[in-house]
Amino acid sequence: MPEHSHDPIEKLRTEVKKNLISVLKDLKVDTTFELEVPPAGMGDFAFPCFNLAPSLKKSPNDIAADLKERLPELQGVT
Repeated sequence: MPEHSHDPIEKLRTEVKKNLISVLKDLKVDTTFELEVPPAGMGDFAFPCFNLAPSLKKSPNDIAADLKERLPELQGVT
């Protein structure tokens, strides 16, 4: 969907992805990814951290916690 979409979820997806790319660049890891659709009731997007575990030498849970700390807060995102 084009970035100029009026769909608020797509706008949010674009903003989340942009912020993730910035944080991943700071961590010097691959920034090629797509946000995934999580199981029902688990949110609107997901970013699995399993593939980052070997290069960052951390557990996926620790990586997720680190990303959460580094990502800026966005209105409407919890």
